[in-house]
Amino acid sequence: MTQIFQGNSLSTTKYNVTTFLPKGLYEQFRRVANLYFLTIYCLSFTPVSPVSPITNVIPLSLVLFVSLVKEAFEDWVSNN
Repeated sequence: MTQIFQGNSLSTTKYNVTTFLPKGLYEQFRRVANLYFLTIYCLSFTPVSPVSPITNVIPLSLVLFVSLVKEAFEDWVSNN
């Protein structure tokens, strides 16, 4: 009788393709600064806001994009 064993590999990745965006955004919004800017963005939709929402979403989106790209790169490097 022949036994088939699974490979003995170790994976240290934090994300996969399906969980990257939800987990990545969760990790980003755990930071108080990003949560603060998200709150400011939501409050900019009120009529008493002196600025338009677009002036708040561009910096927040840029910071989130750069952080997620960095996370993806670090996760990819740790897997290879």
